[in-house]
Amino acid sequence: VPTPDGSRCIQCEHGKHSVPGDAACSICPAGSIPAAQNNSCVACGSGEYAGAGASQCFACPAGSEPTGNKSTCKACTAAKYATAGSAQCATCSAGSVPNGDQSGCVSCLQGKYASGGPDCLTCSPGSVPSAEQSGCVLCQPGQYAVAGATVCSPCSNGSVPSADLSGCTSCSPGRFAVSGWAQCSTCSGGTVPTPDGSRCIQCEHGKHSVPGDAACSICPVGSIPSAQNSSCVACGS
Repeated sequence: VPTPDGSRCIQCEHGKHSVPGDAACSICPAGSIPAAQNNSCVACGSGEYAGAGASQCFACPAGSEPTGNKSTCKACTAAKYATAGSAQCATCSAGSVPNGDQSGCVSCLQGKYASGGPDCLTCSPGSVPSAEQSGCVLCQPGQYAVAGATVCSPCSNGSVPSADLSGCTSCSPGRFAVSGWAQCSTCSGGTVPTPDGSRCIQCEHGKHSVPGDAACSICPVGSIPSAQNSSCVACGS
């Protein structure tokens, strides 16, 4: 620009610029800095910022991104992260969440899941995290899972999953179930469950049972067990 007396041209001071014909040097607007010859303003690069009148652009620190006009940096929202100099904050991949300073992502612990949120979450009873830990999947029939479990498990002999699949309930007297069954079954006449409820066994000689009995019984006086031990028949009949 011209000197005050108009006798010659002088360089713009550091951080300012001018175009041909300007009477005075000017600062560049936010998000830009003077070009190498101070003859124009150039925008800051991706992931950089500069305040109005700045002489150089700076990279946004980790966990932040440039504002719309690149005048400064703003923190990533709780569910996102950014490495230093990133153009914008990003969402962690399924099964991971931002670390403490939001400079990267950390994987959820076993038994937890995440899908775009700021925290790893625990699956509700009866479900476990999917393989990629992006959500929860219900246990298969005959299996259960407590909150935070990594895998569904079958119930032991003589029990089946509860209605909400959060645990196991014992079969009622006279019924049985093999490990992994979804429902208890009733023993047929002439048989009763074993003590562990895993199967049915025949009544001993001279006793009988009807479907659902927990134990075999003797027949009353004047009767004997039928051929299948499933009822009592009167003598002489």
